[in-house]
Amino acid sequence: MMKLQDFRITIFILTGVLFLSIFSVYAQTAEKEYYHKGVECGAQGKFGEAKECFQNILKINPFFAQAKLAAEIIEEVFNRKVNKDTAIYIFKGIGCANKEKFDEAINEFNRAIAAEPNYYRSY
Repeated sequence: MMKLQDFRITIFILTGVLFLSIFSVYAQTAEKEYYHKGVECGAQGKFGEAKECFQNILKINPFFAQAKLAAEIIEEVFNRKVNKDTAIYIFKGIGCANKEKFDEAINEFNRAIAAEPNYYRSY
């Protein structure tokens, strides 16, 4: 038979697992929402708003590679290592790819390459 103390420990552990599961689902949902909003803002040239979205993601999950890459592109715009139009094309391409509109994504990435052929992130 299970002792009352063992039962309480089991309930405590199950409650913790449930809490972590709910938090994990919330965090993943928040990450996706921030990511899609950040890409959309980047595609519109709203780099300050996009940066905020990607920073929020990285606070939740510092290992979210796409958010890290997007934040780096925005920093390069702010530091004038890439022009704004090139970054806009890249974000438009990412947005199209996320919606599985691959032909449109390729066209946007090609526009980024044409605008700035030496910018490695366009490839």
